[in-house]
Amino acid sequence: MCFNNKRLLSVFFLLFFIINHSIAQQNPTGIKLFFEKVYLHTDRNFYAGGDDIWFTAWLVNAQSNYPVNTSNTLYAELINPENNIVARQVIRIDSGYGMGDFKLDDSIAGGSYRIRAYTNWMRNFGNHFIFEKQVVIKNVTGLNKNYIPAPKAAANNLNTIAAPQYSISFFPEGGSMVEGLASLISFKATDGNGNAADVSGSILSSAGDTVARFKSIHIGMGSFSCTPVAGVQYKALLQFPHQTTLMQDFVVAAKDGYVMQVNNSNADAVQVNIFTNAATTLLHPAGEITIAAKHGGRILYKEKLLLKNNQAVLNIAAKGFPAGICSITLYDENLRPNCERLIYIEDKNPLQINVTTNKKTYGPKEKITVNIEVTDTAGQPVKTNISLAAVDDNIETAVPENIATYLLLQSEVRGKIENAAAYFDAGNPQRLQQLDLLLRTQGWRDFLWRKMADTNIVVRYMPEQGISISGRVKQKNGRKPLPDMNITLQAPGAKGNKWFTTRSDAQGNYFLDGIPLYGVQTLKISSKNDKAEKGGELFMDSLFSNPLPVIPHAIAAYDTAAFTRFAQQAGKRYNVEKNNKWFNMLPGVTVNTKKKTVFLSDGAYMSFGYPEDNFTITAADYAYNDLRDFLGKKVPGTHYDMENDGIYFMANGKAVRPRFVVDKREDVFGRIDYYDLPMQQVQSVSVRHMVGPPSFARVEREDGSVRDLGASPTDIFIVYLVLKSGALNRDAAKIITEITGYYQAKIFYSPNYNRMDKAVPDQRTTIYWAPLITTNESGKASISFFNADPASTIRIDMQGLTSKGVPVVAEKKYEVR
Repeated sequence: MCFNNKRLLSVFFLLFFIINHSIAQQNPTGIKLFFEKVYLHTDRNFYAGGDDIWFTAWLVNAQSNYPVNTSNTLYAELINPENNIVARQVIRIDSGYGMGDFKLDDSIAGGSYRIRAYTNWMRNFGNHFIFEKQVVIKNVTGLNKNYIPAPKAAANNLNTIAAPQYSISFFPEGGSMVEGLASLISFKATDGNGNAADVSGSILSSAGDTVARFKSIHIGMGSFSCTPVAGVQYKALLQFPHQTTLMQDFVVAAKDGYVMQVNNSNADAVQVNIFTNAATTLLHPAGEITIAAKHGGRILYKEKLLLKNNQAVLNIAAKGFPAGICSITLYDENLRPNCERLIYIEDKNPLQINVTTNKKTYGPKEKITVNIEVTDTAGQPVKTNISLAAVDDNIETAVPENIATYLLLQSEVRGKIENAAAYFDAGNPQRLQQLDLLLRTQGWRDFLWRKMADTNIVVRYMPEQGISISGRVKQKNGRKPLPDMNITLQAPGAKGNKWFTTRSDAQGNYFLDGIPLYGVQTLKISSKNDKAEKGGELFMDSLFSNPLPVIPHAIAAYDTAAFTRFAQQAGKRYNVEKNNKWFNMLPGVTVNTKKKTVFLSDGAYMSFGYPEDNFTITAADYAYNDLRDFLGKKVPGTHYDMENDGIYFMANGKAVRPRFVVDKREDVFGRIDYYDLPMQQVQSVSVRHMVGPPSFARVEREDGSVRDLGASPTDIFIVYLVLKSGALNRDAAKIITEITGYYQAKIFYSPNYNRMDKAVPDQRTTIYWAPLITTNESGKASISFFNADPASTIRIDMQGLTSKGVPVVAEKKYEVR
């Protein structure tokens, strides 16, 4: 498929006309857009240098969880503790899923890393739909450091523990505490690292009377009832661990308002009780209110009520409500929101997932067969896509989050949720009460949905349906753009169509969209006029969107005891598998302070100890717009040269434009078009500050005499480029370049010990990884693989989605003895 600029814009405006026309009847002040969420299922949470991080990406409609094809390009990034992107993969998404991996070099530093994933379309909504998860990496001893120093008490513990600094927050149900009305007050206590902390305490009046007592019952949370008296101020006396006692101000009661109490214990109906006081009745004598129930910003239920005797009761039938977070909102007669309460609607028809193995116990390197069956409550088969990881459970235990916890809970609620999987564990008899308590304390991202409903969103980033090739064509040896040139792209390695055509627009820009390119590909782009004559000079933009800025995060807490066990075992297994082999670090930026002499056309220049900046260009550098952008952001001391649209350096108070040496040849013509080179065409870049023979300077005075300023060294800066074949093709109307398209995920290596020597050591932590398993028409699937050497418990972790967007999660364990 191929689009030029005009056609693309036509499709875009048609899309927005349809969206605006369809929503105008519902909300004339806003635009209803589509929203995407993405979840990444990784094989583990703990890794060591040399490991692979395997993942499957699931892209869904953010309001329904249905798998979507609205975007086909996903960006997955690995971010180190210093908030730098150390790896980036561009993943192809088809039918709502894609797959990839990150290879961790043996020299990677240990610490708490983040994996981030997003589509280009998600960038329109800030960070609200961006996926992030934490992974912790152990460095290989002797090859690199830990980003976080280990506490002395636990040498392998990466998570520094500071002295506790406790805090507590109080949350009146519905949002406000009102004078004279009984309110349910929930609370959450945390330590200085943001982890839950046990707390007990009491609420004291200004007269010193105890009006309420409380104690946390679930990961720092709890609740109590309080009826504030008009004119009385209250304080909270708090008792934390380590005999820490604090006193702080309590919630200030409003003189008027509403109290909304919601009971969600009945699976068939939600009971809503509304109370107000006399002060509110004076302000709103009609007593009219509106109650609305929403899911993902969509209204599911709406009804007007009249208060009688300052109260009202409403029962909302929950039939037809989708599973997940739902909000109950109270509006006054002017439709201004006054109270809001979150509830969780449980799936009334949960899927039945049956996972079995052909044996309960296996020997080392023995073959295992896993059988999977997914049905509905009526026993009918359900088509399901699943990713599966089989992991040594003695090294890394179960992860406390999964696709269900993320799509149904974590992506909708503010803040960190500790052990999110516990709220979905059918074996936890208190899970629904605990979940309700969580929703009363951590709030909801309703501000996002409200913003979407009430404002017109400026769309700057289009959904990407495939790889887009763009660029411009201009006059040769000039700057004037050439419009209406016929642009032809040949992609011999593309899947399907291999020829694509378009025309340059009035500004000389061209655009080709939806090209299915995977891995390293050679492209040939040419420019001709309507007489089939070659014309102009062609340029190509960088292939993919620049990465989102990385928002600095405090280092997240994690299970340090579990990681210590993992680190100890990972170190032993690394030595067995690598046989203590020394691995060289990957090339990166190096600084060379050794003096060097360079001979150019106008003489010899020496480095005099000035550092060199040397870069080996990798796929991560393709995100820069061009060489100009790369130099400006990567090389210290650069300044933008507006006159020549390039860069310059400062030396001895003077602006110095760099010289270029390209493929070992000095450029003596002063060309500046090197700045327009896309980074895909560059193999390496070196920048050197050199000093040449002294130059003599003079200045003429106002009286006509000349003042001799004496000799000063001649400073120059040299940019050395090594380019890929065809990067500077002599035919300016043709580009032959090599690009990297969608990442081609590696295939997980699974040994077949029916054909291999069983004496070869096998210390795998991830025993097996299947990025995609699809059940057949009977709802069944089967896979087989071989175990590793260690005697252990193996945990099979299955996650996925049905074709209707229902999250699927299952776990199965077996023994190797």
